[in-house]
Amino acid sequence: MKRILLTTLLMAGIVAGATAQKGKLNQAKSSYDNYNAMTSLKQTEEAQKSLNEAKAVIEEVIAHEKTMNEPEAYLYKSLIYSAIANDSTMQDAASEPVQVAYDALAKAKELNKENSVKEEDMKIAEENIYVASYNKGINAYNNQSFDTALKFFKVATEVKPTDTTLYLNTGVTAEKVGDTALAIASYSKLAELKYKDPAIYAVLANLYFSQKQEEEALGALQKGLELFPGNKDLMITELNYYLQRGEAAKVIDKIAASAQADPGNKSLWFALGVAYNEIDSTSAAEEAYAKALEIDPNYYDANINMGVIAIDNANKIVQEANKIPQDKAQEYEAKIAEYKEALKGALTYLEKAYSSGQRDRNLLSTMREIYVKLGDTARAEELTKELETL
Repeated sequence: MKRILLTTLLMAGIVAGATAQKGKLNQAKSSYDNYNAMTSLKQTEEAQKSLNEAKAVIEEVIAHEKTMNEPEAYLYKSLIYSAIANDSTMQDAASEPVQVAYDALAKAKELNKENSVKEEDMKIAEENIYVASYNKGINAYNNQSFDTALKFFKVATEVKPTDTTLYLNTGVTAEKVGDTALAIASYSKLAELKYKDPAIYAVLANLYFSQKQEEEALGALQKGLELFPGNKDLMITELNYYLQRGEAAKVIDKIAASAQADPGNKSLWFALGVAYNEIDSTSAAEEAYAKALEIDPNYYDANINMGVIAIDNANKIVQEANKIPQDKAQEYEAKIAEYKEALKGALTYLEKAYSSGQRDRNLLSTMREIYVKLGDTARAEELTKELETL
């Protein structure tokens, strides 16, 4: 009888111990709920007190052998620590609340074999961790703590692996710290997700080029051009690669074929003009830029490049004038008149670019210099004043 009674008493003690720890878990949950309630009522002091209580109690629950494998305990540890991470008044309550919350959630998922914790509750914890890690990453970046920013972006990405903004932020930050491999991995993920910004593919290609990974770089450009046919930045990046290899004709034929297939695409004609410029085929470049301007007379880049070509032609004329003997004044004056007409032709394009509203110092300085040479001091003075405001 004594033995049976003793066994019964021991069993009663075990049950009571487990029940007590369940009660502790409920206490942690209640304190956490009270924190949310007090926060919504803007009772900061009471909210802090409840969250500190929840933190202390959940640590007891996690440490106890009877509840240390309860998925719900880890879920609430994640919720509590992510609340600490998201509450600016609680930053001293835990040194690494985001990582603690993330690890606790991972443990909750690992232990949740019988689905005793609902998926929607897990999602709440995930969202809280995401918000905390994203915001901390942005704050660290703005404070130029780039390594810290990367740490938080990594956590946020693991919680939300399809958030393209995070891969973009990670890639940019990785470039800041010189981690080319991580930058490539981040931009490659954006490419995999078919990110809707052609600049990403050009950046990715240039990073590959910097690592002598030419095949991967060309693959990135090709993928970008498939998504954004005729994008001039991608085509020019590709053009520069072939120019460096002495294979300009290869890419010029490709761009020309694309322009012929899509004649209404101004970017294709512009890229073709740039390609011809690079091999000093000026007349062909002018024809290509002219086609781009037929499609869009206000095309800034094409107007600028046509203006540059006109200025180059004017400079050739003045060089010819300078070779004329001094005793042939009439011939010299005729050549100078031709030079000024060429400058006026350049201004036609440059003024068109100016009318777009873009204010580039090089453009304004070039225009001012031309107006001075043409004797239009009033317009030159206007441009001088405008330059002073930039």
